[in-house]
This record gives sequence, structure tokens and C-alpha cells, in this order.
Amino acid sequence: MSGNISFPLSLDLKEPRYIGLRLNISLQEIDYFTEHKERNVKPLTLIQNKNGRRKERIVFNPSKRYKQILRIINRKFLQKAKLPEGVLGGVIGKTIDQMAQVHCGKEAVFSIDLKDFYPNISSGRVFKFFRKTGCVASVAGILTDLVTLNGSLPQGYPTSPMLANLIAFELDLQHISICGQYQIRRTRWIDDIVFSGRTSALSSCIPKFVGAIRPHGFKIGNHKTSFTVRSNHPEAVGLIWRGIDHDFLKKLSTE
Repeated sequence: MSGNISFPLSLDLKEPRYIGLRLNISLQEIDYFTEHKERNVKPLTLIQNKNGRRKERIVFNPSKRYKQILRIINRKFLQKAKLPEGVLGGVIGKTIDQMAQVHCGKEAVFSIDLKDFYPNISSGRVFKFFRKTGCVASVAGILTDLVTLNGSLPQGYPTSPMLANLIAFELDLQHISICGQYQIRRTRWIDDIVFSGRTSALSSCIPKFVGAIRPHGFKIGNHKTSFTVRSNHPEAVGLIWRGIDHDFLKKLSTE
């Protein structure tokens, strides 16, 4: 933990029955979905064609009632968190346009993509997170069972974006601390992190930004990580990045 910033969420649930009371859902129904997740989740394959390349992505679609319960957990528990400035993805009311606006007009931009973001967040990490919020082990176990699938955070669950934000909290703090020393702006939209500022300051901080990824339990997607100096009404989202030494970044991210 950095400075005097406290953990962003307190649930303080000391008994399993308090889950039902806080969510207004019966424990019997909660038990059903923790025990029968697989029969209430349908995997869907999304196909995306981008720049002539076909990419398949699997997302998991919960049943109607299961999804309702996950949305209640997200709204009544997870959305109460106080996230660091610039963490936007998955937060109700935040838009991708707000992310772009932060970086418009800046001299240089550096972007990082976190590889396999959701699959890399294991059930064990989710359990530890709920324990940090003040939940006893039995409660943390129930909540973890509800929001994970096959041992990790599933893409497609309403709870996954905010849980990922909260588990990346200390990474966010470390990056923000570095940015504060060099007048650099930073945003994170789920697995996409963007920094902007003066060229000299930003380029000197790249090893620090990349070097923080692995110690916090994440991986860097080198092919989507880049640095560029821009002009003429720059945009942070949708820009084709150029000029990054990927071998250099790969070395940094594995040291």
C-alpha cells in the first residue's frame, strides 16, 4: 500500500447470512448458484475481424437470474469502492471518451496492454481481495464462488470489470505515484493503460511503468504496447501506435 491511501472497499461481512441480508437474496438461492454455476453459464464465441485478421474470443454468459444476482453484487458491493483517479473502465457513469480527453493535446503517449487480464486473476486472488474487505473466510469463499468460473475471473460476468479494478489497485497506486513525480497523466480502461506527458519525462519513466506490471501479478502484452510522439489534435483511443522497441519492453517485463 502507498502513502496514506486506504484499501478502497470495506464490506465487513462476519457471517454468511449477512450476504443475503445486504443483497436481499435468500441464502438458498446463493447456495444454488455457487453449487451449480456450470449449468447456469453459457460460453459464447465472439468473432472479430480487425485489419484483415480474424480473432476469436470466448465470453461467458450467465443465466438471467444468475446475471441479476451478479449485477446486484456489482451495484451494492463493488461499485461502492473508491478507486484511484483515472481508473475508468467498469465504473458506472464513466465512458471511453473521458479516457481519450485526458490525453488529448499531450506531447507524447505511452500505452500498455495487460495480457490475459481476466484469466490471469485467479480465484485465490479474488478470495484474498474479499478477505481484505473485512469478510470472514466463509463469506469470502461464497462470494468468490459466485464471481469466478473455472478458477479465474470470467469475461462476460457483470462483476469482473470492477473486481479486476480492485485487484489492480496497488498497481494503479504505484503508477500514479510515479506519474505525480513527473507530471504525467494516466488512465486505465480495464486492461488498457495509457500515459501521456512531455516526451522526455514519459520516455524516462517507461522502464518504471513496465517494471511495475509483473510484481503485481500481471503480464504485459508486448505487441500492443507502444510509445509515440504526436501532433495535430492527438487522440488517445483508436490511434495506431508506432516507434516502440518491443524486444526492449519484453526484457523489462520479464526481469
